[in-house]
Amino acid sequence: MAGGAGEGNGPYKTLADVWAGELSGEGGREAWYAKATEYWQAQEATLSGILGGFPETNEPDLRGSRRFLETLRRKVPPLRFGSALDCGAGTGRVAAGLLLDLFERVDLVEQDERLLAAAQRELQGPRVGRFTASSMQQFEPEEDMYDMVWLQWVLMYLPDDDLLKFLRRCTLGLTDTGVICIKENVVLEGNFTIDWDDNSVARLDAQYKVSTLSKSRSSPIGHLS
Repeated sequence: MAGGAGEGNGPYKTLADVWAGELSGEGGREAWYAKATEYWQAQEATLSGILGGFPETNEPDLRGSRRFLETLRRKVPPLRFGSALDCGAGTGRVAAGLLLDLFERVDLVEQDERLLAAAQRELQGPRVGRFTASSMQQFEPEEDMYDMVWLQWVLMYLPDDDLLKFLRRCTLGLTDTGVICIKENVVLEGNFTIDWDDNSVARLDAQYKVSTLSKSRSSPIGHLS
């Protein structure tokens, strides 16, 4: 394994090279995921901790996401604002600041039990649904359950094969008019970038649109900005 501190792709030119080098051998995949687990265990269960020390980005981020969801009201068929699933929910930042304002019920799934406990303390009311402690690579949504699955800053931790499997499972969790909303850090030009501190991958925008979404049988209907 060639990963080191900070950002950079090391000896890898393609993501296929990354997965071949980092996931191969006994325990390779577990070691890949362990890096992210350890990183988040070291972060405070606060807005600043969740946002990497930049809590001032919270409101602009939520405003942009709200604008995007409002555009889905004008789609044909329009998005139904019944049930939503917040994946990688952390302390409930997006649920509290966005999803609970718009949806009748919001379920949350988060791998870190400490962060999930903070979300349970923070979120109250009849619209708050289930809290599930699970990694994304293991989580299986209930079928035909959600009008929207919200994926923000979680796919970057998944190797391609696990990412595609996860998106397929999320697709099965959608209602007949349901959508998956993906908000991730992407690279518009150049090459993908890996942050070896937490093993997160900033993929090329085209890799999500062409490779990931098409192979998962999910179809993009709009773009977050």
